[in-house]
Amino acid sequence: MAVRTRATSAALVGKLVAARVIGLPPDLFIDVAPKAVAGWRARAAVEPPSHLRTHPVPLRVC
Repeated sequence: MAVRTRATSAALVGKLVAARVIGLPPDLFIDVAPKAVAGWRARAAVEPPSHLRTHPVPLRVC
């Protein structure tokens, strides 16, 4: 079991709040394979937004 620090928990809460603020529906990825979502998450974690926008449409979520 991973140990979460207060800072880690606060960062996770911040991400959840940000997702809610921009209005993402809770079931947005319900019909997408978990591996695909994990791949997108990994890519988004290391690339700046300007690089994410340059990917071809099939690689972008929206």
